Amino acid sequence: MTRVLVFMMFLLLPVVAQAQERMLVIGDSILAWNRLNGNSIPQILDRMPQYQVTSRAFPGAAFSHSGNLRSMLQREIRAQLPRGQWDVILLNGGANDLARECDCNRCATTLDRMVSADGARGEVPAFLDRLRSRAQRVVWMDYYPGSVRGGPFAACTDELAEYQTRLSRAAGRRPWVTFVDAGDVYDPRDLSLYSRDLVHPTPRGGARIAGLIARALAR
Repeated sequence: MTRVLVFMMFLLLPVVAQAQERMLVIGDSILAWNRLNGNSIPQILDRMPQYQVTSRAFPGAAFSHSGNLRSMLQREIRAQLPRGQWDVILLNGGANDLARECDCNRCATTLDRMVSADGARGEVPAFLDRLRSRAQRVVWMDYYPGSVRGGPFAACTDELAEYQTRLSRAAGRRPWVTFVDAGDVYDPRDLSLYSRDLVHPTPRGGARIAGLIARALAR
């Protein structure tokens, strides 16, 4: 009897392996941070048994570039998309656009170009529509709030809040898109979640976000 059970478990192993979802991650440094020590958000997700993760997220990446060499070298997020099909595509982006193009001040034109107030149009919604044919599920990961100590993006608080509102509406219009707000697991008073630059996540913060994403995908 024991031998029969062992044999049956052996037969099930390939089935378990095939159950892993192939996930592509594209975006900016929030998703790329801590990769040198193996604790980026994609790497944490990859250690979960249900996912096989490929990450192309790149520090400094913007959702679109102005055509200058610096922007091109820093990688446009849409250009990170490789050929092929995926079970899940996880992405973020936009903060670098707001910081560079309008210095987080009088950003109405930049915001409207990226995503309209109703979430129907813009570069980001158009890209989400494009991803519909490339993955069964698309997850947009929104930014967490800045810490109580401020930081380089403190001046962008209002613009990022408006951006978040518009993206939430864009996701609501698209049933294949899951909107995940990293702020749901971030307390601005808990500095252990923020790296020294007060922008990027620590491994602890990244683990919280990865868990949030996994729970959203499990629903």
